Amino acid sequence: MVPDRIGWYRHAKSGTHHGETLGLGGHKVAMEVGSDATPEDLMKLLGEGVSLDVRGTAARHPNATPEVLMKAVGDESASVRWEAAKHPNATPEVLMKALGDKEDRSWDIREAAARHPNATAEVLMEALGDGESRVRMAAACHPNATPEILIEALGDVNHHVREAALSHPNANARIGAEWVINALKSGFDSETIRRLRVCDGQFKLSDLVRLVITDGRVDLDDLDLFQKALEESKFAQYAPLFRRMIGLEKMRRKDGV
Repeated sequence: MVPDRIGWYRHAKSGTHHGETLGLGGHKVAMEVGSDATPEDLMKLLGEGVSLDVRGTAARHPNATPEVLMKAVGDESASVRWEAAKHPNATPEVLMKALGDKEDRSWDIREAAARHPNATAEVLMEALGDGESRVRMAAACHPNATPEILIEALGDVNHHVREAALSHPNANARIGAEWVINALKSGFDSETIRRLRVCDGQFKLSDLVRLVITDGRVDLDDLDLFQKALEESKFAQYAPLFRRMIGLEKMRRKDGV
């Protein structure tokens, strides 16, 4: 006999009933996933031969456990996988599996995983390697993004992702200094100036020198880079900063810090 918690599934628009074979005593039933459905029920509703509508309902059911979601995130339908990727009960393991979804037009599934509140540093770092910028953006904006993750995002090819990392609440002076260094290494052009100004709006560049360079938390290996910047008239407003960076770094090295 079909359990009471699996009732009638009524199509929201047409009002018609959809019959589905669930393998429950051979009954062909029309169903709706009840609020008290158990994880065992949901696993059955994610099986072969069950309609897309019902599988989607099972994937977003509040009683779905990580085991249920792990099955749903492997469903043949992108909409079911998306429901699983954004489910509140999704674990980092479920999210990592969702990030591995490389089907065409499945970036929204990976984006959902990268935005998920349960995303760990490992999940976010994985998301930063995605080929879709919207997935990487979600990782760079995530509240759980650590300074290490944000530094990784600073090297992104998309300037929106880079600037999201710089403006993140968890961004610190080290990240600001990395931004300055990366901006200079990108070349000496108008884009470099723009990137320096973006950083200047987030941090006081003089503070970056005091808080970062003197602490030795960022190693300025290429002093020639800053020396070259001094020779560029377009960087005149930053000349005092670069001179101080070079001087303090040379002093730090001389002292063997």
